[in-house]
Amino acid sequence: MPEMNGLEASSEIRKIETTKKTPIIAVTAGVTDINREKCFSSGMDDFTSKPVTKMKLENLVQKWFVKKKQHSVNHYIANLIQLFYIK
Repeated sequence: MPEMNGLEASSEIRKIETTKKTPIIAVTAGVTDINREKCFSSGMDDFTSKPVTKMKLENLVQKWFVKKKQHSVNHYIANLIQLFYIK
């Protein structure tokens, strides 16, 4: 990101939230425990490594979105696959 990295963006999002917490999921190639802890310390809720597969994405969507809303996994996955060009 040109203005800030994901850790900074996560921290800023958490500062401006009021009553509703937005799920923030790190998608990174840095899979060390140190990177994972940095993500959680910045306010992220979950963590997955690259490359992102359809199965990883389905599991994350199920965990963070489907249980909280009324849409199906396929509803979210179709949009995310298009957004990230995931095969």
